[in-house]
Amino acid sequence: MSPPVFLQTPNPTSTQPNFALVLLTLTLAISHCHQMTEATTFYRTTGGGPFRQASLWSPYFPPTFFGPGNAADVVRFNLGTNPNTPYVMTNVTGENNRLLVGNDSLVLEIDQYKLTNSAGEISLNMGLAATDISLVSLEGTTDSQMTTRSTVIADVSGSSATLDVHDIQFNSGLTIVGYRGNGTLAINDGAHVTTSQTYIADLPNAVGSLFVDGNGSHLTSGELEVGVAGTGYFNLYNGGQAISSSASIGKYADSLGVASSTDIGTEWIISNLLEVGSHGKGNLNVYNGGHVTAARSAVGIYPDGMGTVSVSKPDSLWTIAGTLSIGGDSYYGHTQGHGKVNITNQGKIDVGGTTTIYAGGELNLYSGLFTAPAIALQGGIFNWTGGTLTVEMINGNVTNTNGILAPGNVTGSTTIAGSYTQSAGGKMAIDLGGISAGSSYDSIGVAGSAILGGTLELNLANGFRPEATNTFSVFNAVGGLIGVFNNIGSGQRLTLGNGAGSFLVNYGVTSTFDPNQVVLSNFLPTYSADFDLDGDVDSADLLIWQNSFGVNALADADGDGDSDGRDFLAWQRQISSGVSASIIASGSISSAIPEPSTLLLFAFAAMGVVHRRDSILKKVLL
Repeated sequence: MSPPVFLQTPNPTSTQPNFALVLLTLTLAISHCHQMTEATTFYRTTGGGPFRQASLWSPYFPPTFFGPGNAADVVRFNLGTNPNTPYVMTNVTGENNRLLVGNDSLVLEIDQYKLTNSAGEISLNMGLAATDISLVSLEGTTDSQMTTRSTVIADVSGSSATLDVHDIQFNSGLTIVGYRGNGTLAINDGAHVTTSQTYIADLPNAVGSLFVDGNGSHLTSGELEVGVAGTGYFNLYNGGQAISSSASIGKYADSLGVASSTDIGTEWIISNLLEVGSHGKGNLNVYNGGHVTAARSAVGIYPDGMGTVSVSKPDSLWTIAGTLSIGGDSYYGHTQGHGKVNITNQGKIDVGGTTTIYAGGELNLYSGLFTAPAIALQGGIFNWTGGTLTVEMINGNVTNTNGILAPGNVTGSTTIAGSYTQSAGGKMAIDLGGISAGSSYDSIGVAGSAILGGTLELNLANGFRPEATNTFSVFNAVGGLIGVFNNIGSGQRLTLGNGAGSFLVNYGVTSTFDPNQVVLSNFLPTYSADFDLDGDVDSADLLIWQNSFGVNALADADGDGDSDGRDFLAWQRQISSGVSASIIASGSISSAIPEPSTLLLFAFAAMGVVHRRDSILKKVLL
């Protein structure tokens, strides 16, 4: 059995507007002081009519959902006729157009029908008194639909109400989960719930929880507010997904809102602004491979607000198409808030616009990845103790304690308007994919001074093969450069990450170039016949020689400016020394590599030139 669900509706005498409640699959195993009996009632017509009209029901009485004597009621809308025939519930008399569920447990079985009201006048309300425990389960198939004007779960203070939706499509106008009492909306088993607005914990002292659980379970909402004035929770589990036009977590003073996307496959998409900690306390958690995407985000907006975002574990991703503001909101000019963003355990944040950190804001990159076009420090804190930073512009001082500065996703540039300090645990990762600084190879510019330490790492990208005459200025500190990399001194050779070659590294007072720059020069491949520069000599390099023979110098192993037979002989001599360690360890190297004479004939045959070029053998032997 599924866990019990608790739903409550507004007090009929309340001056609050009428709200419609929904569908829930609920479980009978609830503790109550009375022994509950079960009754099953069938709705007898597809033509609709007053919900309280006895003649429309079998047995001939309308169901009542107000007390333990009627607990575990089952209402079935399944006459077995055309599944596309809608039930039209009209003129709900005597209850102000509301379906009321009090201290009762109810299952609505809709099967393949559509339970609608053409005028949109039916509201579902649960929990009618402070002592009510309302349990509603709405069940059916993926073709089943129920539509209400509005839904209120736990309207009365002290009440507890749960709406549990399984399988079906449930449509509601304004939906409040926890209006005055303790309300829960659970979306399970592939159910789809669509609302015009969703408010969780609407009034002070209210508690509301909304769960979307399981693959195929989905919430679509207009604005979604978690912790409006009370304590609200919004959680996505096990592949559950949600879309909202906007979102606020911890909206008004003294509120608490917590939203979490906590598993691989869970995703929350916000098409406009996501606020975390407006006037209240808001927490957004993106864990264990969950995803959250927003058009724009602000964390900790007003002086009385506090927002915290935590992104943790591999594949966890928070994506912001536009700007991110921490400790304020750059869009509206608010600058006095309190916000904190934490990236830990390989989490990732990708920002499409500028990230602004105000005086009350903190961005803490402990592990993982943070990417953005720019970081604007407006009195705030950027604490970088681990993880990879990929930005184009930072207008402040930067200290890399134990992280990796990587200017581009492949290649790019980073400009630091202040100073740069790289501590012993820091790393500067440079990718070289061409000869143009900032576009085809990484470059870092510092307006102030720089203190170097830690490590320098070099890698090739985009199939680039540098020449010995190429030079690359990868770092420039206008205000002066001091210190040394831990792994390479000036005038020494640094090997590429894949071992395919090495550069002469030049910087500081002993450099033959500008002493305030880090310049790479005099590239030397580890194996001259490693034509693809992947760190070994193998059949892929033979293919490059085959395609380059007599055409270009891409397989020039001897440095004479062309690809000819001598370059093939260099490949033949180096294949054993350049082959990967795993192949050598497997013992297959001797069987994998033919005798030299066989290799030569194979190469010519593969080119289709043995019978066409009598001069090839002569060229090889010269």
